[in-house]
Amino acid sequence: MIHYFEAQHPAELVTYLSQQLQKVALPLEAPWVVVPNREFQEWIEREISVEKGCSAHLNYVFPIELIWKLYRKVYPEVPKKLPTDIHALSFRIFKLLEEDELILSSYKGLENEMQRFALAQQYADVFDQYLNIRPQMVFGWERGLHESKYPCEGMSSDHLDIQMRLWKRIMIGLEEEGIHQYSRTSIYKNWFELLNGVHTSTLKSLLPKQLFVLGERDWGEVFLGSLEGISFVSEVHLLNYSSLSLENEHTYDSLMRNLFHKWQHCCRESEALLKLIAKNYVSQVTTQVSNKLFTLEKILETPGAIHICHSPKREVEVLKDHVLDYINSNPDISLDTIGISVPDIMTYAPIITHVFGQEPRLPVYVLINKTKSLRTTLIRLLELVVSSFKMNDLMDLLSDPNMAIVYDFRQEDLKQLKHWMTETHIHFGLEDNHPFSLKDGLLSWWRGFLFSEEEFVTSITPYPSSLVHKNDQLKLLSKVQYLYDHLWALKKELFTQRTALEWIKWIRKIVVDQFEIIRNTSGWIYDQEILWLDNLELELSYTHATISQELFLKWFRQVVVENTNHASPFGYGIQVSEHIPNRLIPFNFVAILGLNEQVLPGDQSRPIFDLIHRHPISGEREKKKDLQRLFIERLALAKQSYFLSYEGYDVHTNKLKNPSPYITQLIYLHQGYHKKRSSANYNADLEHNEFTEKVIDFEVVSPKLKVYDHRLHGFSENYFTSDATFVSYHKEYYDQFRSKQISQNPTNKFITKQFYNTQTKSQEVDESIDLNDMIRFYQHPTKYLLEKQLNIMPEYESNELTDFEQYDLNYLDRYLVKNTIWDSIRLGYTKSECESYLASKKIIPSLRVYQLEFDELYSSIQSFYDLVIPSQSEVDLVQPEIAIGTYTLSGSYRRTQEKVIQEFRLGSFNAKYAIEYWISFLYNLMAGGNTHAYYYYMSGNKPRVCSLVLDDRNEAEQTLKRIVRGYVDGLLIRDSMFFLPKSSFAFINGGYDRRNKKFDHNKALNKAKSEWKPKSYDSSVASESEDIWNRIIWDEQSPVEDDMFIKKSHEFWGKWNELSDDKPFKSLDS
Repeated sequence: MIHYFEAQHPAELVTYLSQQLQKVALPLEAPWVVVPNREFQEWIEREISVEKGCSAHLNYVFPIELIWKLYRKVYPEVPKKLPTDIHALSFRIFKLLEEDELILSSYKGLENEMQRFALAQQYADVFDQYLNIRPQMVFGWERGLHESKYPCEGMSSDHLDIQMRLWKRIMIGLEEEGIHQYSRTSIYKNWFELLNGVHTSTLKSLLPKQLFVLGERDWGEVFLGSLEGISFVSEVHLLNYSSLSLENEHTYDSLMRNLFHKWQHCCRESEALLKLIAKNYVSQVTTQVSNKLFTLEKILETPGAIHICHSPKREVEVLKDHVLDYINSNPDISLDTIGISVPDIMTYAPIITHVFGQEPRLPVYVLINKTKSLRTTLIRLLELVVSSFKMNDLMDLLSDPNMAIVYDFRQEDLKQLKHWMTETHIHFGLEDNHPFSLKDGLLSWWRGFLFSEEEFVTSITPYPSSLVHKNDQLKLLSKVQYLYDHLWALKKELFTQRTALEWIKWIRKIVVDQFEIIRNTSGWIYDQEILWLDNLELELSYTHATISQELFLKWFRQVVVENTNHASPFGYGIQVSEHIPNRLIPFNFVAILGLNEQVLPGDQSRPIFDLIHRHPISGEREKKKDLQRLFIERLALAKQSYFLSYEGYDVHTNKLKNPSPYITQLIYLHQGYHKKRSSANYNADLEHNEFTEKVIDFEVVSPKLKVYDHRLHGFSENYFTSDATFVSYHKEYYDQFRSKQISQNPTNKFITKQFYNTQTKSQEVDESIDLNDMIRFYQHPTKYLLEKQLNIMPEYESNELTDFEQYDLNYLDRYLVKNTIWDSIRLGYTKSECESYLASKKIIPSLRVYQLEFDELYSSIQSFYDLVIPSQSEVDLVQPEIAIGTYTLSGSYRRTQEKVIQEFRLGSFNAKYAIEYWISFLYNLMAGGNTHAYYYYMSGNKPRVCSLVLDDRNEAEQTLKRIVRGYVDGLLIRDSMFFLPKSSFAFINGGYDRRNKKFDHNKALNKAKSEWKPKSYDSSVASESEDIWNRIIWDEQSPVEDDMFIKKSHEFWGKWNELSDDKPFKSLDS
């Protein structure tokens, strides 16, 4: 007997089920309850417990399990995996396509195995759908005919013939192998015979007296036929939600009616189910309740909001604010009656956990496997081995928890290894014969540990690295070598051809040989993956096609992906799930995120030969309609309000993104429904019967629906002002908003008088001043103050790994190259020896392209060496001590026996070196040194000299006093911070006309501003204002426009322009 119960409210399903359970005569008998998913099962269990006061004794099964559970009890010899399961079917069809001339002539490109396998997978997927939805059609194919009740109009006869031909050849192959009885068509035929009235006595002992089917949406031929057969021996109760309805439909306009019919059609019961009910004279019960949920009126009367955001993170942030606002309005609400639905839990889970965990916190538990799947690790490992083996990809893989366990890599090890790779210029390749491969890096590190590094020894390639020289580093190096050996062996074994079964056995061997250690810490993960591989091995045992590693890896990646619908367990706070698990469960507040067109309905394209997709029969389940039904059901089951959101803009370009068409339809329905209601019932709050009103950040679609257009950032003032349309509770964003407001106040200063007052109370300035300390202060006053006085240090940042060596034409200008060339000349090595050394150290590339640049650079440094080195022959280090006012100044510097300062550098002469040169010159003069000084340097590749001459020692003393006074004041008052090294040097030099011996103040100030302010074009050199230390002190202020900057610049540089002469350098006598 079949009983059909149609509910208007979820509570009615529970009440009906409870009433029927009371009729169970035997207390230990457990009725079977067929549910679509585990989440709905848990909800039913909770609701029955609440109503009855105790848990019910029920046996839950899923629809597909019902059939196979019973069939295998009757025929226990049926294997767990069948030859017509989808993977076995794919490889069997793949082999048939290769051998079938008719099919090869119908399709182009099938000589390529990747394209041939892609077509085989499409056929296997279509056949799998046929077996689930239209098994009778396939039965006909086996008899050599296509029944007319399954339309095929518009499809080429070749497509139909090929499908029928393929299926018959599959069956012939199974018969030849003696396993035809395990095909699904054979099993379904046996099953339907078993359900025939004559044979149902076999099932009677296996079934309970009552069987309940709740919330099912897929009423296919096999399932309905099974229920009909079971009804001869058991009471079958079909419990379902009612279809969508609309009262007074004829009173609405055509657009409204058409949209309603579209929604109603998606929610309509299966025609096959209705025929079954009519055929078997099913007893039907339809309740009459006042608070119907499945009506369009109820959906359009429920308050809701649509939120347009720039990213999933902003969606979640906005949702949290909305939930907090909802809780504030409903303080007695239970948090587990708030349901959040997302399209992909793996994308949204970390965002939800992070955002909801910030103050003010909301309890939410997202059930995801925090332990990395071993099969995911495995596919990443295999794909890395066959790829170009980029070091960034390797480091990502080694961060995988499973790889860390197997190869014993800690975070400190990975940081150290990354440092070795960046310093040794290792970029890509496992065993490739080029200087950037991991093999080359290992050789370099081992040689560096075993042999001492000798300068300009170029006979060894790769060059011994000095990075590995300690025993604890040797331990890490051994781990890397162990990893390399395994990867090399894997790569060697991968490049071959095997059958699919042999590939899976090989994969299983890898797991056992290399990953079994995981069993010690996460045994269940290891055992789960071994079981999964065993099942794959069993399924592929029916196939014999030989495939390449490329095809195998492509297929293996597809099967590795776990399409599990995740949901939070009940009782841990706000419920979070993907769209499907909680679709039939009522919530007070429902949130659906990620409602973009590419998600709902998404890409619904199917192969052109798919008969179900091209010609669906009324009542058959269609994915597109099912997704729309899901959306409608979620809205209908929202008791109090709902929240919808989608990415409306690209986060980088601000380009518009399309919402799901279901959102657009919902807006039109709201407009049509409420417009009609306002014309019938006067509403003083709404004028002219128009409900779409644009109000700054949101649009009033109807009295029950608003559309919010959100800002890119959550700290926008739109969320925190008194008249904000949408208030944010985000504490961190509020702090940023306040900081932004404060930063716009020009009186805000990092260094204040109070700071200096505190400093002077805690320390006195020493009367003894170190020369080098004073030089460092003037080279960067803000950095000196923050490091010396406040112990603020910059965070160390290691170099980033790159996937290629970033050589460019300017690379040879690097100071390291120039310095190495200088040292090679000084030590007497030849140009070719120097070049080989630089190449072996990967400081320069192979010089095929750069040879001319290198030759020019070497020649210019050789000439500079010949010019400068005679001046350095009698240079000594001296440490005089002089008195300047009340202070004693002491320090060491270099000068010749004639007491002349003669310095040189291979780079340019910028403010940093000019400051050191200027102070050292004045100091040397006051210590009885020569009145002349020379600084040789290279501008581009051309030698130049900056000379200083000052005969008046009184002038030198006064200038040095001002400099000392400025240094002392810098530790006591804020004024000395106005000395900006680069800007002041630009100010002094830029405003002086050497030919006319005049200083142009305006020109000088413009030069200083140009040095301070950020460049309006891409520049490799940052402006002085962009320096991190200056940003801490000055923030948005521009000190170059303050009179104190001009004063401090003149005080320091004095008569620099009159005393200095900068010109090309040709010889010491020039």
